[in-house]
Amino acid sequence: MTYEHDSKDYRLNDLHQAMEYNADGKPVLRVDIGSDININGDVNIPGTVTVNSTPEDPVHTHITEVGTSGVLTTAYLPVGGTVTVNQPVAVTDNNGSLTVDGSVSVSNFPATQAVTGTFWQATQPVSIASLPEVEIKNDAGNPITVTGSVTTIGGSAQGKLWTMQITQGLIAGHTVEQITGYNPTTSAGDAVWSAGTAYPWSSLVTAQTLYLKSSTNNATDRSMPILIDGLDANYANQTEVITLDASDSRTVITSTKQFLRIHSIMCNGANTNAGDITVHVTSGTGTVVSKMSAGRGRAQAGVYTVPAGYTGYLFKFDSSSTAATVVNFMRRAFNKAFTVLHVAIVDNSTYIYDFPFPIVLSEKTDVYTTIEAGSGKTAVNYEILLVANP
Repeated sequence: MTYEHDSKDYRLNDLHQAMEYNADGKPVLRVDIGSDININGDVNIPGTVTVNSTPEDPVHTHITEVGTSGVLTTAYLPVGGTVTVNQPVAVTDNNGSLTVDGSVSVSNFPATQAVTGTFWQATQPVSIASLPEVEIKNDAGNPITVTGSVTTIGGSAQGKLWTMQITQGLIAGHTVEQITGYNPTTSAGDAVWSAGTAYPWSSLVTAQTLYLKSSTNNATDRSMPILIDGLDANYANQTEVITLDASDSRTVITSTKQFLRIHSIMCNGANTNAGDITVHVTSGTGTVVSKMSAGRGRAQAGVYTVPAGYTGYLFKFDSSSTAATVVNFMRRAFNKAFTVLHVAIVDNSTYIYDFPFPIVLSEKTDVYTTIEAGSGKTAVNYEILLVANP
């Protein structure tokens, strides 16, 4: 059918009937495109296409759909002003970049969106303390740059073995205790410690004031500072430096703190002790609970108690003796009895054992070594890794 002009219809013949004024007061033709227009092939639009949008009349009311499949490709899509997105949005940059000028407010965004390409880069510190787990992957050709300090547990960091990291204090909550015991005159029933007797556990049932003195009065020991390392009544680590008497090093000096356990005592100045430094409970003539032999500079009691709030891991144990000797490594869990944990038999030799699976020592556990049989001079050494409980 062809179009035939109706010359009798005045609306088609009079020009003023086909025109109206626009918002600027200029005459323009009335145009109505009717229903949807389908265009096949490329459409070239010169100039700029403007889509007006306000919070009351958002952009999605003007552009409801662009095609039903495929990708709307544009080399450059500047967005000015504020864009409010009220619907789920998938952003794909096709290995290019998406430039956004101004601010973008996104509401009702789905919990999971697939985003490919370069989406964002953090230029400020990002806190991940509230996240339960974070995994960082470094794919080939896409390196991850980290600035600042990095703490690792196990393995190595910056070429350092994890043992070196612990020793240098680089791993929080991890420390190493190296315990040494020596008995110069071993006999059955002794503990491997400087006093050469059974260890007086019964004298340390409660926290005690300590009494220190030297066995001789000499210029070296007078005014000598002695560091005491042990535990308080709550099994917490505690230290105190006590200075021996300035006029007579045999005069008893008392501690200001009370100790439940004594791990070691040592010279804390420039000189090494000339006499035996003994630590007593009750009084200066009471039971000896620690002894630093003359010239040693440190007590070698071979005794240790795991502090509260920590778990100990026994990694290594060794013992040596100048005669045939049986050495028992003893353990007592909190409020339990002492039991034999490990046995070393030495005969003018050295016994070394590395535990392939470290022995777990719970908090407040006591450990020390005793002589079951033997004579001569006996020494023990062992290492415990302390890890703070979570």
